[in-house]
Amino acid sequence: SSSSALSSLRGGMVPPSPEQAAPPMAISKDNLISTLDNCLNPDQQRREQSERVLEMLSATQFEPLMVALMQVILDPMASITVKQQAGVYLKNSVYCKDKERLPQLHARWLSMMPTSRDTVKKGLL
Repeated sequence: SSSSALSSLRGGMVPPSPEQAAPPMAISKDNLISTLDNCLNPDQQRREQSERVLEMLSATQFEPLMVALMQVILDPMASITVKQQAGVYLKNSVYCKDKERLPQLHARWLSMMPTSRDTVKKGLL
């Protein structure tokens, strides 16, 4: 199930319900690498499950997901395809060509703590 995959991605922690005001939780880089890799899996069920996990993390843990994606991009042991997946997902989380959706993406980015935004920006330089 996607909730067990999400729990696994967060290092076995039970995810908070969206109604709870939970502090951002660290996301396991190794599990995120596996999830990103599965987004390219030819098995449709695995691919869709991994995509759902990323969507749930983006909705419930946006800030730690952005930081974890940058960690994946910078990880010398991660495959180039996984790094590309992380980069595309990060870019699509903060930018789009849809003029109506773009302000929402910018607002999410600006809602992050400055230290987290700086971590991502420094990783890109």
